[in-house]
Amino acid sequence: MTRDWRIRDKGHYGAPMLSRLSTPGRWAAVVALAATAVVPVTTAASAEAAPSAAAQNRYEAKVQKAMNAARSDHERKKLKTDKCANHYAEAWARKISNRSIQHQDLGRILAKCHAVRASENIARGNVGSAKMVSLWMHSPGHKANLLDKKVTRVGVATVWSKGRYTAVTVFIKPA
Repeated sequence: MTRDWRIRDKGHYGAPMLSRLSTPGRWAAVVALAATAVVPVTTAASAEAAPSAAAQNRYEAKVQKAMNAARSDHERKKLKTDKCANHYAEAWARKISNRSIQHQDLGRILAKCHAVRASENIARGNVGSAKMVSLWMHSPGHKANLLDKKVTRVGVATVWSKGRYTAVTVFIKPA
């Protein structure tokens, strides 16, 4: 059983974040964050059967619970599930589950979810939910997204493919 424990940063310090300026119709790309986490991948797991939809839903709930525990440990408010953010997290997780990891257009999420702030964390691996969140907490950009005081809602999605989860979290602050 081999494990790959890389965390790669692209650009500055983490995953992308966008904020809408107070002037209507103007956007600011706050490129404080632009990275991708690659969490441990167990190569022997490729032969495992895919988890049921119910098991994936439980995994997603555990990811959100672990994120909220991390936020609580840092005196941040818990994130509530957002239907729109969840829609974009689910669609993107499905799209990239068999591709290289890349971030989606957060400007579309800002517009469609009527948000003033959006950010995203992505991870891939065959690990438990707590470990996945722990890896984000040890990457400066992902930690910044997860602990951002300005976001209040989240969408969490996971897709099982090739013996591993692809997880996408979309954080937003509604207008």
